[in-house]
Amino acid sequence: DYISRVSAEMREGHRRTQEELMKQLSVKESEINELRQNEIAKKNAHCRHLEAELASKSSEIQDLNHQLASLKMLFEENLKTKLRQQESKLLKVFKTELEKREEEMQAEQDNEIEAVQQELADTMDEIKYL
Repeated sequence: DYISRVSAEMREGHRRTQEELMKQLSVKESEINELRQNEIAKKNAHCRHLEAELASKSSEIQDLNHQLASLKMLFEENLKTKLRQQESKLLKVFKTELEKREEEMQAEQDNEIEAVQQELADTMDEIKYL
């Protein structure tokens, strides 16, 4: 009888120990699940933050691309204006040079015509004299 009572007490103690260990295991599993959920929530929040940052940076890049396109257009317009100004200056120089050459040629023609007229007049005088 003593042995069966001790044996029953041991089984009861073993069962209680097992129940206690199962409760502790359940508590630890709950704690682990809670830690996992917290970690997942942190990572999700971090991902949302990174997504928002990415969207912001994408928007900044888009703005910079628009600014770059505007600056490129301004640069091209400025370059075209400078080229037109240089072209205009070169045309003026060319026109001035051309007018100068025309005047020189006209002066040479006038001199040649005058020389021929003088030669003709001299020839006419010689003919009259003869």
